[in-house]
Amino acid sequence: MTDPKHTHFFAGGITLSPEKGSAVVPALKATLPEQSLPVPQSRFFAAKPFVRCEHYSLFIAGSIFPKDAEGSAPREPLVASLYKQYGPSFPSHLEGYFFIILFDHTTQECIFFNNRYQATSFYYYVDNDLFVFASSLRLLLTLLPFKPEFDVRSIPSFLHTGFSSTEHTQFKNVYRLLPTYRIQIHKGMVTHAHHWQTEFVFDRRPFHDLEEHLDTYERLFEKSIDRIIRTYGTKELGCFLSGGHDTSFIYLKAQQLFKRPVHTFTASFDDFGFDEAPKARYLTEKFGGHHHRVAIGKEALDNIPLMVRLVEEPVPGGGLPIFSCCRAAAEHVDTLLSGDAGDTLWGEYYPVAEWHRYFHSMPYVLRRFAHWLNKAVLKVNDWERLWESEHVFSLFAEKDMYHDFFNRLCTYRHYNDDALRALLDPAVYASGKAHTCMLDIPFTRKTMYDALVEAKMFYGVYQYMLPPTQKPLEGLGVNFYPPYFDHDIISFINLLPAEWLNGGTTFQKLINDAHKRRFHKQVLLRYLPERYVYSVQQSLDVPFHAFMTKRPYVLENLLRRLKKRGWYNNVTLDRLFREFPKQEVKPHEIIQLKHHGYRIFCLLSLEVWCMEFMDPPAVAQTTDLNIVPLQDYLAL
Repeated sequence: MTDPKHTHFFAGGITLSPEKGSAVVPALKATLPEQSLPVPQSRFFAAKPFVRCEHYSLFIAGSIFPKDAEGSAPREPLVASLYKQYGPSFPSHLEGYFFIILFDHTTQECIFFNNRYQATSFYYYVDNDLFVFASSLRLLLTLLPFKPEFDVRSIPSFLHTGFSSTEHTQFKNVYRLLPTYRIQIHKGMVTHAHHWQTEFVFDRRPFHDLEEHLDTYERLFEKSIDRIIRTYGTKELGCFLSGGHDTSFIYLKAQQLFKRPVHTFTASFDDFGFDEAPKARYLTEKFGGHHHRVAIGKEALDNIPLMVRLVEEPVPGGGLPIFSCCRAAAEHVDTLLSGDAGDTLWGEYYPVAEWHRYFHSMPYVLRRFAHWLNKAVLKVNDWERLWESEHVFSLFAEKDMYHDFFNRLCTYRHYNDDALRALLDPAVYASGKAHTCMLDIPFTRKTMYDALVEAKMFYGVYQYMLPPTQKPLEGLGVNFYPPYFDHDIISFINLLPAEWLNGGTTFQKLINDAHKRRFHKQVLLRYLPERYVYSVQQSLDVPFHAFMTKRPYVLENLLRRLKKRGWYNNVTLDRLFREFPKQEVKPHEIIQLKHHGYRIFCLLSLEVWCMEFMDPPAVAQTTDLNIVPLQDYLAL
């Protein structure tokens, strides 16, 4: 495995008020070596110094992938040349997980550039006097000459959807830099800019030669995976394998390209009505790999403090089985691939778009009536599809159905506005609405289908799915790469006509039973039998009701801590924790809209984050990899 020395870590600070001189910045301390930051009234800490190229000074952290598999030019001259040619939007011409700091000696401007994928690789504190930054939240907290104030608005922001989808963190004036964004500091002024609008572009149009398109699609994946294997000098390659379409194709392509058997890792839940492990084992052995079944049971809950510690933010429920697979993978491989973003690019929210075709022209009264009727039917029939449609109907049962659409969509297993009002203490609820993201992806009558894809990528994939996978693997010394993040692959799929993403009749689309990934399946049929390609696929949902109720002392200690925290309505907490163990559970129900599992996990995740990063002596803690029983951890 790779040596998990975080040589890419860096931190620093810049005094923004000239009249204060350098009195603030010298208070910064770091365990990293101090380097020279070519900015007046500043300090910088990193394992390596800035590199001077022409009239620029450059610091590059992370990986810039070569354009071809044979290698690339030295990074600093390449970046300087691209900046000189294209200006501040030059990162769109680079591929990889990188962070770049550039100081222009001619203009005396310092610019911080994020890549197109990551949302948690750069944290910063900013006010009128001081700009402090670091490559991790914990490092930033150790650098600040004061303890930042907790932001009460972050409570509804996280509980609303179960993940963080904005630049705001849980601390006031502490932010993270979002994908394609840059920070420019000039003459004490801090400004933000981005080039997202040129990164994620839809140009769906018909094509005529299917086989030629399929060949192109395969070549893009081959190029992307081969480049990663060469870039990281991979000795042992692994792949998350759910048995689904996205990971299946990535695995078989990786096995074709790699010279040794590829390891596969599949989450398998105890006491659940659906298990993907047999299907994943079949595929792994068919192409000559090594399969690892990762059992997820009640003991997996003990991983949550370590997961939060490594991710540095409250984690979403879907991250729990992924983290268990990460820990298993770290024992066998140095590079790991995944199918993250595949379901998003193939339009997984197509049922919402299909309902929109009918609702967008309905008057407000009829939309309200449809929602009321669906709720009435639920009283006599609790079919999961009706629970899904009830939530979708609620989105359209608003006068302005497009306002904050994606954020409201993501509340389906968590806390909508009414639920938040009941859950939170009145003073906390009145503190202000949930934060919104500085990048607004608009939803309109004409853009609904593609806006669902774009919003899920920016708000969901890069901020929800990637951090709980990449950051733990990074901490465990494993390189990580999801080929669906390749910009050429994204652009290719965004050119395909909508009917090649999800086919089928309107009825099939409305009940979430469409011909999913229609184009992608044509590629799979080149390698796999129809019975595999067209078999039932399931998303990676976590049956918290199957094992969380088996840890009663965890629930008891969590409830006690939540009441002590003082943010919540104790009557509502008592009701949630009383109802949860008694809720009727059907093993085959995976979405769990009617169960409290995801809601309670959401509360648990936020509480663990508070213990790790807010409660004394949080800042002094290290990334200890030890695991203790969760009920004992919560009893501290």
